[in-house]
Amino acid sequence: MEQEHTYRRAAGIDLGKRVMSVCIRTPGRGGAVDLEQLTYTTITSQILALRDRLEDARVEIVAMEATGDYWRPVCWILQGTLPGVEVLLVNPAHVKILKGRKTDRADAAFLARQAAAGNLRGSFIPPEPVREVRDLTRRRTTLTSLRGSEVQRLEKTLEDTGVKLSSVISSLTGTTGRTILQALVAGTRDPAILARLADPRIKAGHEQLTEALTGYFTDHHGYLVADHLEEIDHYTGKIRALDERIAQLLDQPDKHQDVRNLTTIPGIDTTGAQIIVSELGHEMNAFPTPGHLSSWLGVAGGHNESAGIKRKARPADGNSAMRRLLGIAAFTVMGHKGTYLNARYHRLRGHMDSRKAQVAIMHDIAIAIWFILHDKVPYRELGPDYFARRDPDKITRRIHALARSIGATIEIHPTPTT
Repeated sequence: MEQEHTYRRAAGIDLGKRVMSVCIRTPGRGGAVDLEQLTYTTITSQILALRDRLEDARVEIVAMEATGDYWRPVCWILQGTLPGVEVLLVNPAHVKILKGRKTDRADAAFLARQAAAGNLRGSFIPPEPVREVRDLTRRRTTLTSLRGSEVQRLEKTLEDTGVKLSSVISSLTGTTGRTILQALVAGTRDPAILARLADPRIKAGHEQLTEALTGYFTDHHGYLVADHLEEIDHYTGKIRALDERIAQLLDQPDKHQDVRNLTTIPGIDTTGAQIIVSELGHEMNAFPTPGHLSSWLGVAGGHNESAGIKRKARPADGNSAMRRLLGIAAFTVMGHKGTYLNARYHRLRGHMDSRKAQVAIMHDIAIAIWFILHDKVPYRELGPDYFARRDPDKITRRIHALARSIGATIEIHPTPTT
């Protein structure tokens, strides 16, 4: 049973980039409530001064809105230097005040009042070691996206010359693509000579490559291609350095085991497993049940019921990094047969569109992540024939019904076991 908890001494902080408005709520004489309105800047010395004032007021709980990135230094300092005080980071959508009464002072007072009444829920903030890995994995994701954009710019430059290399090979930055591009930059223009530089294992033949490499490639295009390749190599080097740093921070037996267990989920590789532990941590203490995790990730159905009528509800936005990862993993298993998740996707496609079915697979992966991190066990593959094994009588009835639909009857006999 959920217990309500009220606080006699609470504080609310409305944050901005340069200034924060603070309201400290304390008990007064005769059962009244005293409100103290203060204003501080967001420099470190002023945050420490605020810390001292909250300590003097013996505040039990502090609530602040998650405004951009401005909350970070305030939250870190208060959490680390106010032992015994609950510091809540609150979603702004949960604490909107009445329209027309919007001021910083009113926001701070409203936060203090709601915190004192126990009406606010704090956002999930992982511990500092997890946050360090999260900063690196998010940085790696950003650089990977930038590298991909640079590869697209390289392809546009080649399209401008009429060279259709990307139409016959899978990667412009692979062994064959890099060798041919470097030869073009060095001054080789004969398509036949360039085609002979390709790796013999690629699918495209010599004639096909020769046709694709026929174009109007000038020294100007060579300069641009060299610049693109240099930028791509720059991003590749930074991504490699981040990979090494992430591996170093996760260089502990228990953390290694969590990463290995997560890679047993179809569609999740080592990079994906590192992103999961950097966003969620290695423990599920913040998420009491798998449902709590799937709801926080925004892959659970929303609720909108009034007077017994259920209406369509949009799920929460969720963690963008995790939703992106889950979406990629679900898309991967959708196209690869031989797993339970693939069988479930095609089963769902019978009565819903592909997007909803993909979100359902994302939900299933989120549930698996919770159990793997909570129970410290690898993923258990149920197999593509799980639904047939779960209810063989249903499969039998369906086969008989199909036979009757074409005016036939069949007999089904079990296969003898050896």
